[in-house]
Amino acid sequence: MSNEKDVGMLGLCNEFFYLDVDELEKFLILKNESKVIVSKNITKHYDSEDKLISKTVISEEQERGKQYDTVKYEMIRYLFDSLSLEINDLDTTMGLEKAMENISLPSKLAFNTLAGYGILKKY
Repeated sequence: MSNEKDVGMLGLCNEFFYLDVDELEKFLILKNESKVIVSKNITKHYDSEDKLISKTVISEEQERGKQYDTVKYEMIRYLFDSLSLEINDLDTTMGLEKAMENISLPSKLAFNTLAGYGILKKY
């Protein structure tokens, strides 16, 4: 990230925060197998007496695309909504700690959760 003067960042009580999009993506991606079997062909080999002597299994695998956890997505969306509603009404003249004392519990939880998971970071 570049200097806040270069990008004209807006501050909150003289502190600067940003959303780490890479951390957000890591948080939202489901941890599944990277490949999925798309087709499977089984060839059976019999002897002259029709007894199974061997089986050949050929399966075709394909890379799985990214899958996102919708529950986590909705939770993060709610946390940002909660913060955005509250931040507009803050008196920031006394500093961040003092301003945070006056916000609601859901907004405090939202801020702490986003910061705790490394999604919202101090610049």
